[in-house]
Order: sequence, then structure tokens, then C-alpha cells
Amino acid sequence: MATAGQDKIRPLWRHYFQNSQGVIFVCDSNDRDRIEEAREELHRMLNEPELAAASLLVLANKQVRWLVDSKRPQAQFSKLAWRTL
Repeated sequence: MATAGQDKIRPLWRHYFQNSQGVIFVCDSNDRDRIEEAREELHRMLNEPELAAASLLVLANKQVRWLVDSKRPQAQFSKLAWRTL
């Protein structure tokens, strides 16, 4: 399953949850302004009963900027609070 992140189609994601064994959540490493929105969507999605046993893989896309900024992707993605799920 592949779904885009546009606001208009996010409500349609739930139609793909049934019988899913895993979730691959791709975040834009360069978009620091929307990390809170990404966290909310990730938590909302993984709180669905159909995904209770699903495995989670989070990919940090576009990490080249991190080399220039000398920041670590882990610091940015800890804001997803995925460990609390």
C-alpha cells in the first residue's frame, strides 16, 4: 500500500488498515515545521484497532541537509514520540 500525505486523502488511509501487517511511515527530514503534524498523524493512525499488531518502520527522507546543518536525524524524529506508542 502506498498513500500520499495530502490532507484531502488522509481520511481514506483507514480503508487500507484492515489485514495490514506493517506501516512504513516516511517523513521529510527537511520539513521541521511539519514534524508536529507528522507526529499527530502517526499516532492517530497507529491508534486504530486494525493496526494494533502492525510493525512500524519510520524512514527519514531527504537527509542530505543534515550533513550541512550537522544536526542528527534522531533528534528531529524523536519529536514523533514513536516510543510512546
